[in-house]
Amino acid sequence: MKVLEADGIVQVLDGREVLSGLDLTLGQGEVLGLLGANGAGKSTLLKILTGMQRPVGGRVRFLGKPLSEGYPGILARMGVSINGPVFYESLNARENLEIDLAYLALADGGRRAAEITGVSQLLEKVGLTADSVTPVGRYSMGMRQRLALARCMGHHPDLYLLDEPLNGLDPVAIGQLRDSLRSLAAQGSAILFSSHILSEVLRTADNVMVVADGRVSLRASVPELLNQGQEVAERTLVKAMEG
Repeated sequence: MKVLEADGIVQVLDGREVLSGLDLTLGQGEVLGLLGANGAGKSTLLKILTGMQRPVGGRVRFLGKPLSEGYPGILARMGVSINGPVFYESLNARENLEIDLAYLALADGGRRAAEITGVSQLLEKVGLTADSVTPVGRYSMGMRQRLALARCMGHHPDLYLLDEPLNGLDPVAIGQLRDSLRSLAAQGSAILFSSHILSEVLRTADNVMVVADGRVSLRASVPELLNQGQEVAERTLVKAMEG
């Protein structure tokens, strides 16, 4: 089942074409790694896929329907973290999650309220202490990334769109995140995440898509890339990122 489809996406910002006829498909249970150099158009693409931006050309379909249908309630079926997680800095992790999950339940008319996972359980899953009184404003980048993932997971979305979720994580936390993403995919969620850490993309994703100069320069399965060996696979990805 196709969860997300993008056809012929074109976007112009400040008079410059940043996406040029880009296509993308993402199936149920698939983990897709999105790669590209800075300025390649990754963040712009992610914003378009969530409906935060409208492209000047092309279309996006989510669960078989145009993304515009039912927006913004459709966000209740997505777990989104783009351009760095933003929180209520003076509140602790539990308080932040309680607010976010209550909003998502309202956005979907309360229909998914019964499916929302408990806050304590979410925080434990990402390695944060549920009863901590520490305000999020004092969190490290790695802790903020963990909290962002917990926020995405709470309402059991059909689709995760994660922009650089590995930033600021230590090796142990990266391994935990990898396991979490694979577990979510095994439960049927589709996952699209961007990263600059090639080795982790190859360890986590089923498929990779490289964007260069606003176009898809490579789309390949991870097993096929790794048949050449880790070093050759990474060189292939770097070459594709160079356009």
